Amino acid sequence: MTATRTVAPPSGVLVPALGQGTWHMGEDPARRSEEMDALRAGLDLGLTPP
Repeated sequence: MTATRTVAPPSGVLVPALGQGTWHMGEDPARRSEEMDALRAGLDLGLTPP
């Protein structure tokens, strides 16, 4: 098992160093299905929700 790298922003709370960008997600209802698939794929690959 590989350890997850973390970083500490000014708040001091450790968060994963790698995140899934969601800029502009949810703006176009026609893309909802593919955006949900992308989020699920990220979770399947080990990303964690906030």
